[in-house]
Amino acid sequence: MEDKLYGGWKLIELYSTHHIKKGRRHCLVLCTGCQKTFTRDWMSVKNGHTRGCNTCSKKRRYANYRQYSGGRLHRIWLNMNNRCNNSKDINYQWYGAKGIKVCDEWRTFLTFERWALEVGYVNLKVEFKHQLSIDRIDPKLGYNPDNCQWLTVSENSRKAHIQRSETIPRGSTVQANGAGSGVQSND
Repeated sequence: MEDKLYGGWKLIELYSTHHIKKGRRHCLVLCTGCQKTFTRDWMSVKNGHTRGCNTCSKKRRYANYRQYSGGRLHRIWLNMNNRCNNSKDINYQWYGAKGIKVCDEWRTFLTFERWALEVGYVNLKVEFKHQLSIDRIDPKLGYNPDNCQWLTVSENSRKAHIQRSETIPRGSTVQANGAGSGVQSND
């Protein structure tokens, strides 16, 4: 039998029907991570329900977790996608509900990460206001490589404050109750 790969396993031998345990056919496989052989349930290997020995699977899961989850850039990507796509997100009303979308190219973290590093994202261990955050150059457009840049948190806050003050006429007040247009002239 020629060796075939199934996930993290290399099939060495598919046991005959007299090697049935608990009503299931088994096989001899080689873990491609540690090169040790194991006897496994054939359907689990074939269908991809098991992807390697426990030791190698744990190492793979831990490497993926350390690489992506918990990192600042990954959190920025998650939050960006949530506020645009998840109607239950607290910020959805300001993004997704207004038609702000994340481009198809950035649906996966790896392509977003590649863009971020190419345009100068650096994960600095500095005071929060000096860390980088994603900014949409034109606030009416969505998140895409042509409309985004990195600004420090304080620069981004300053830009948002300036944009808000430009949209509200001078000498006006904003109503908090949501009645009417929300802006009243004090003239």
